[in-house]
Amino acid sequence: MHTALMVEESRSLMTFMAAGGLRLRAAVWVYLQGSSSWRLWLVPPRGCSDRNEFYRHLAGFFLNHRDLVKSFDASDIEMMPATDPALVALRKMVRMTGEKEVFIRPTRLGEFELAKGIVVRLEI
Repeated sequence: MHTALMVEESRSLMTFMAAGGLRLRAAVWVYLQGSSSWRLWLVPPRGCSDRNEFYRHLAGFFLNHRDLVKSFDASDIEMMPATDPALVALRKMVRMTGEKEVFIRPTRLGEFELAKGIVVRLEI
């Protein structure tokens, strides 16, 4: 996948989710060690723990705005808790300001091996 397109399209998804009342606290593209695919980890807003509601919003986005996203689909997305050890370790490593993405080289996040990553938003 082309990383610039992934970032741009994930920002479109974040805008849509925010308009629906779900402003995402984190959006992180991860390329898993030993994997051949990217995954988009999304952290919902505080108080949103209903996975069904979260994925319903995602389905609405992909149903109504498929033209905005060509590089990934809903099966590439995972709802993550802000307390996930890998995300907590990432927060200690990355400080984000503004809307500029941060590219991560291979690293260890606690017990998690990250082959590479792109932090689009990290407000946890």
